[in-house]
Amino acid sequence: MLRLAETLGALTFLRDLCGAGDGPQWRERMQALLDAEGASEARRARLAGAFNRGFQGYAATYRVCTPNAELALSRRLAEGANSPRSRRALGRLTFRHARDIFHIALTFV
Repeated sequence: MLRLAETLGALTFLRDLCGAGDGPQWRERMQALLDAEGASEARRARLAGAFNRGFQGYAATYRVCTPNAELALSRRLAEGANSPRSRRALGRLTFRHARDIFHIALTFV
């Protein structure tokens, strides 16, 4: 789930940088992840930290949308859609959590 949160942070930054204008939607998806997975304050803090690392890592590198930024964006989208680690993590969730996270995961398909 931490990698998923980091990917959501990266996508929030990169999608806005490259003109998609849907950054708030990715933040909403992160909020849904926090609501589903953030049972404790420590867990919420780790998830939020991962999101922020994903966002800030690309913000420190890219100021404008370049071909490399677009490549990073497409790789992050593919990673979110195809990651076995994400699928294993999703498999460990309760039904309620899985339903909430399934909505997030669908955005990568």
